Amino acid sequence: MKKLIWILLLVSAAEVHAEIPRKNSSFGYIDLLYWQLRESGADNWGQLATISGTNTTYKVLDAPFDWNTGVRIGVGHEFNNGSFDVTLAYTHYQATASNQASGTVISSFDGNYFANNTNGASLDKPYRSANIRYQFFYNTLDVNLGKNYKLDTILSFHPYFGIKTAMLYQNIYSNWMNPIPATDFTSDTENLKNNFSGIGPSVGVDSTWLVCSSKGKTVDLIGNFAGALLYGRTTFSDIYANNKPITITVHNDNIKGVSSMLGGLLGLQWNSQFAKSDLNIHLGYEAQIWFNQMQFYSLNMGKMSRPVILQGANIEFRFNF
Repeated sequence: MKKLIWILLLVSAAEVHAEIPRKNSSFGYIDLLYWQLRESGADNWGQLATISGTNTTYKVLDAPFDWNTGVRIGVGHEFNNGSFDVTLAYTHYQATASNQASGTVISSFDGNYFANNTNGASLDKPYRSANIRYQFFYNTLDVNLGKNYKLDTILSFHPYFGIKTAMLYQNIYSNWMNPIPATDFTSDTENLKNNFSGIGPSVGVDSTWLVCSSKGKTVDLIGNFAGALLYGRTTFSDIYANNKPITITVHNDNIKGVSSMLGGLLGLQWNSQFAKSDLNIHLGYEAQIWFNQMQFYSLNMGKMSRPVILQGANIEFRFNF
């Protein structure tokens, strides 16, 4: 619970850009991201059963996502001597996860339940081995309108509102070998898709606390927070196939509705002012939580409505000209 509260405090969503635009008319920036994905749906793709006498113990099988790089590119323009600004930003990130198991492996997916189980008498179908691979694709586009407020010589705020478009696509590929007991097929696959696309309003605020200043150079503490509420559609696909051959398609209705997200960034920035331009570099920790993103039906967990959490390092290079 404490971990979730910490994430929620950090969260912001509009692709956070730390430095408040200064006196110049236009600016551009690039964020280098190094994130790790956490997805609740990947923590129970199967179970490994161990039988000892009359007792059977089950180990839940997960698929942890690898750390991976991403990028955010933004451009903007200031109006009225820097009072208002408009920003356009695009973010891309993708991640993969994989795992395998052998022994007595039981699937958590619906398609496997119906295979060779027409009367519904079997609650699970063990295999001697299995493997899985998750793919996650993240693409967002933000258009924001903001305004600068300087409260004193130390503290500045930059609230903004805008429109966020997001596409979060998830693919799950699984392979199952040698059913227990042996039957009329020896291997099968079950592949799932859980894809969300949506658009909606976003709001946020960037804040800057001056730490020190000397000869046109400053070091600041930054804290950026935002949120978004997107109306969109989640589409599903669940196809099972074995080498008998038999194909089973599990039909799940598409979901239309509102999905929310929060995110944020904490870090330090260094800024250097030149005669006609500014250079800004920041290093921070960024986190985002996207609610209701994993929503397919699981055999032993039922209808899921799980969040996706992204967190890691953000290094930004920003140039005002």
